Amino acid sequence: MNSRTLGCIFVAILLLGGCFGWMNRPAPKPNHWPIRNLPVGSGPIVCYGDSLVSGEGASSSRLTYPAQLGQLLGRPVQAQGTPGETTTGALASLRDGGGPKDAPLVVVTLGGNDMLSRTRLSVTEANLAEIFDLLHARGAVVAFTAIESPLSAQRGRSLAKLCRRHGVILVPDLLGGVLGENQLMADPIHPNDAGYAIVAERVATTLRPFL
Repeated sequence: MNSRTLGCIFVAILLLGGCFGWMNRPAPKPNHWPIRNLPVGSGPIVCYGDSLVSGEGASSSRLTYPAQLGQLLGRPVQAQGTPGETTTGALASLRDGGGPKDAPLVVVTLGGNDMLSRTRLSVTEANLAEIFDLLHARGAVVAFTAIESPLSAQRGRSLAKLCRRHGVILVPDLLGGVLGENQLMADPIHPNDAGYAIVAERVATTLRPFL
C-alpha cells in the first residue's frame, strides 16, 4: 500500500471521527494542570516518535520539525523518530531500555500510525499512559503532540484528559490547518518544509512558558 493510499485512509479516519464525537464537550484548556518533573533541566530536548519526527517530507535535515524547533527555541533538539512507529512499538522499545535517556524534556509524537492501523483509542491511550510514566521515571518532563480529527472534539478531548491525568504538557491538534492543505503537504500524510515550520512554531509556542 503506497503512502497516497495510506494518506487517504488516514484522512478518512479523521473525518469519520466527526460522526461520533460532535456532541462531546470541548477538551479541557491545555496545560491548566500540574506538569510533572518541572523545572526542565539543561541539555538537549528530544523529540521521540514516528515519521513526523524523523522528517519524512522535508527537503533537508535542517528543515524537519525538530530541527526548526531547535532554531525557534535556541537550544539543542535531537530527533529519535522511526517511520511507521506505533504506540505499541514505542512502548516495547522503552520497556527494553531504548528511547530517550537523560533528556530534560521529551516531546512525544505518536498515534497517527495507530489510527492508520485502526487501533482502538483505548489501546492507544493505555500505551501512551505507560510511555509517559516510563519517561517520567527517567526524570524527563514530557510533552505530547496530539493528532486530532478536524471534525470532532472527541479524540482531542480524550487525549487532553490523558495528559491532565499524567501531568504531561499537551500540544493540541498538531496538524490542524496543515493536514489536507496541498501547499503545506509533501504527501497526504507528511508536511513539507512550510508545513513543518507551522508544526515547529506550534510546539515552540506551547513549550516556551515551561523553559
